[in-house]
Amino acid sequence: MPNTNHLNCPIHGDYQKFKNDPNQNCPHCEKLKIESEQSIPIIKSLLKTKVVQVGCEEHGFKQIEVPESIDFKTLCYECERNKNEKLFSTAKQGRIDEEYRKASLPANTLGMGFNRLDQTQSERQGIICQALTAMIMTILEKGDAISAKNILFTGGMGTGKTLMMSIFLQNIIKRSFKNQSSLDPNDLSINNRLRCFFITEAQIIQTIKESWNKESKESYKRFIHKLSTVPILAIDDVGSIESSSHLFEMYTSVIDERYKRRLPILMTSNVTHEEIHKIIGTRPTDRLLESERALVIRCDWQSYRRRNGLSVI
Repeated sequence: MPNTNHLNCPIHGDYQKFKNDPNQNCPHCEKLKIESEQSIPIIKSLLKTKVVQVGCEEHGFKQIEVPESIDFKTLCYECERNKNEKLFSTAKQGRIDEEYRKASLPANTLGMGFNRLDQTQSERQGIICQALTAMIMTILEKGDAISAKNILFTGGMGTGKTLMMSIFLQNIIKRSFKNQSSLDPNDLSINNRLRCFFITEAQIIQTIKESWNKESKESYKRFIHKLSTVPILAIDDVGSIESSSHLFEMYTSVIDERYKRRLPILMTSNVTHEEIHKIIGTRPTDRLLESERALVIRCDWQSYRRRNGLSVI
């Protein structure tokens, strides 16, 4: 076109301008210049600062410089952090308690730890607690329970077998929570590969019987699958129910499947490990107590219940 000039901008490339236009500059550069000039007042207002005082009498006061345009709250950030930490701790404990409930842990064992156990009954009690703690740490560091050892607690009634097994599970559950280095409870998550489930032999046989009812929410197949696949399974009072074909079948199916999946099983029983085969069967016992994959804990000391004083009027 004869009335236009063909020009070139090193930044935006070719452009055209009318010859009679006194401004032959690049239109794109001109637009950016205008936008830049319009933003200068905004930038200047942001650069203006004011001095505010933050803190409290407990943590002390200090003055800091902040942009004048910001509505700054003059609070104590130490107090706010402590407040958020308490809220987070409460929320986390709530989540932990919920996982304890889902795992069906006995209520009378919650909150206990190995450090609170009476270890005056036997010199081996301290060694046992150390061994269990080491196993817990190994599982947590690995991040899953695959190939973890089976544990069989044996001994008379009232010797703390159930309590030690519950403490073991509590430590796994409460330490399997993780968050993304924040104090937001919504960031909390649990490692599903470390989920636990506690059940008594009596509850097992009761659930099996209930599964025969067509209206039951829990089918036998689904129940056995749950026992076979939960990362860490704990069965309490093995041998407390009269042996039956249903129990033999359950132990055979569950222990065999967990053996294949390399998942651990924890048990308590009043019978010794030499006699446990009479309760769960020879084949399941062979797999449960396989060399290098099992730990037998003999609780052969006096019952705590008998030792405690009994009020008689």
